[in-house]
This record gives sequence, C-alpha cells and structure tokens, in this order.
Amino acid sequence: MGLDISAYSNIVLIDPDTKDGADYYEKYWGKTDFETLYIREGFFTRDDIHHEPWANGLQAGVYRVDGDSMGLRAGSYSGYNHWRAMLCKSALGFEPRVIWDNPDHFKDEPFFYLINFSDCEGIIGPEVAKKLAKDFADHQEAIDAMEPNYGPDIEGFQAKYAEWRKAFELASDNGCVKFH
Repeated sequence: MGLDISAYSNIVLIDPDTKDGADYYEKYWGKTDFETLYIREGFFTRDDIHHEPWANGLQAGVYRVDGDSMGLRAGSYSGYNHWRAMLCKSALGFEPRVIWDNPDHFKDEPFFYLINFSDCEGIIGPEVAKKLAKDFADHQEAIDAMEPNYGPDIEGFQAKYAEWRKAFELASDNGCVKFH
C-alpha cells in the first residue's frame, strides 16, 4: 500500500452529476480516457485552519481526458513523506512541520502547495500545478547539483523529483494531479 499519482492534461468535465463510484462504474467502466475526480473543498492542516482549494475551480464529476496522462508511484506513505521532507529541506532549509504549523506564513514559498497537501488523496488543479511546475523548474539546477553526502539515496530523490516535475508540467495544461 502506498501513494499513487496520476497526472492529466486537457481534461473536460462531461458529467458533473456523478457523485459516487456507482454512477461512474455503470457509465464509464473500462473506458480509459475518463477519470472521476472527487474534489475536497480544501486541505486542513489542523482542525481550525482551512486553506483555499488546491483544485481551484475543478468540480467533482467525470472528466474526459483529451490530452496526455502519466502515472507515478510516489512510494509508501512513509517513503513519500521522507521524499517530501528532503524536498522541503533542499528548497527551504527546514522540515515540513515548520510549514504545517504556520501555513499562512509560507504560502509564497517554493513547493508550499505540495508540502502542505495531503499525503494520501486529493486533487491539485491546473493553477496550482503551474505554480508547482515553476518551482520544480526553478530548483532543477540545485537538485541536479546535490552531492551524495546529502542523503543515502540522493539519486532516488532526484529521479522522483524529475517524475514530479513532469506530472506538474503535464497538469499545467488544463489538467490535474490526482493523489490516490
């Protein structure tokens, strides 16, 4: 068990009335160019803090995928969280907990929208995907220059970085990144 990621470009809402899996399976099962998105209204880091929806304008329903798609195995939940911590430390110099404890202070920092996002499920829409794709592009040179003494699996970190970058670049084109 772990975290899987799907990224899509050029998605088109075709059935906003589909609210549960039963509707989807009856109408669209086996059709690989369709995806059901369940949109949360936001991500809660604590019970008393609510942030803007990362899906930014996408609504729940069935979408036709008119563009490209890709899958990404983020790893086990603990493996993904380790990777995310390395990303945060490499870009910002501290652990993700600093952001989670005071998210409003870090909204303009690189990778905020990935570091301060659920580690198990959710949707990141095209506007946030554009911000993240830019963050990945802006930090690529520093990531490529990381030395092996930074961590035991720096090459694995860099390979996952490249996959995440590709996912957000893809989703930037009127698509989304789906955590499931």
